[in-house]
Amino acid sequence: MNSYLVTWEIDIEADAPEEAARKALSIQRDPHSTATVFGVHSDGRYTEVDTAAVEHTEPSVAIQA
Repeated sequence: MNSYLVTWEIDIEADAPEEAARKALSIQRDPHSTATVFGVHSDGRYTEVDTAAVEHTEPSVAIQA
């Protein structure tokens, strides 16, 4: 089994770090959110994966190395 570092980034305006984290978590957990793109790092390689596209298309369409 391989090991991957998966990242998700978002810019959020908030009054405190805790508020920013809560807002990000809310957006990430929203089933209708468009925040579905993740960076996947492994063995010095980076791949961007749009999980929304993966669910509806062929994987090669959604994955960009």
